[in-house]
Amino acid sequence: MSSLSSHIFDVSQFDKQECDFLGGLCAWELSNFWKGKVGEVQAAITREGLNYKSMVTPSPKIAIARSATHVAATNSIPGNEYVADKAGEDANSYVYVIYNKRRENKEKVLKFNCGTRITFNKGNGEITYEGDFADEVKNMHELFLTHYTDDDLRLFIRATIIESYGIKFRNSGAVYIIPKQGMDRLSKLDKILKEFTAGHIIMLGVPARSHEKGFILDSFISDLESRINDIQHKIGKVNKRSSALKRQEKALQECEKLSKIYADILEDEAKLDDLKTKMSEATNLIAKKMIEITS
Repeated sequence: MSSLSSHIFDVSQFDKQECDFLGGLCAWELSNFWKGKVGEVQAAITREGLNYKSMVTPSPKIAIARSATHVAATNSIPGNEYVADKAGEDANSYVYVIYNKRRENKEKVLKFNCGTRITFNKGNGEITYEGDFADEVKNMHELFLTHYTDDDLRLFIRATIIESYGIKFRNSGAVYIIPKQGMDRLSKLDKILKEFTAGHIIMLGVPARSHEKGFILDSFISDLESRINDIQHKIGKVNKRSSALKRQEKALQECEKLSKIYADILEDEAKLDDLKTKMSEATNLIAKKMIEITS
């Protein structure tokens, strides 16, 4: 049996491995506090044929929240901490503040004082900065308005892994199983991360052996059951909007596609019969609900 380390390789080299792999276990490393220019990142993602819509495109409101949160965190020290939070919003304005949090006595009573206030005028787009950190927040706002952050990149990574037919490995939130059919898309993701020096994909090949097929099957059944249960729950909450049902119908179609892909690599459709039954029940539930809200 080959060693575990021999199955660790760059995802772009998947098709060049001598061993026959079902796919791989995938995780990622990402630089904290990464930032990338919106236009450059979108252009690179589009060039590779991937979708950046899962990322949060910066807006004045988002940039205000992120800049205030950043300034609060960088100026905090033990015993003298700062907290940024939304103070209010209506049709005309959006207000964010930075609070100073201090320990007042030995009983650890906390006192909050509003030190910095940022107000966005929705009518004319003007932003006013007041208080101790006004200049710092203003300077950071310009950066956050034109750049994606590592939080946006995490959303993009997870969305791309799902689009690569990824499923959670034993309910882990950080490790996914990617079948060989999704390796091309995953390789493109890895290329983008490296291009922006943001991080990289970690890949451990899964050999085509009976033991490995067993743990993939267990993980797949657990993941798909969770997705179908979530779909059924959301269908039950739909009251009027047919568009909400359409979204769940699309999610169910993605589950059916996943089922076909994993049945192919596992070569055992019989063990997926229970999942097929659940998907059929969800399909019937969607049809019944559609009749209810359109009649």
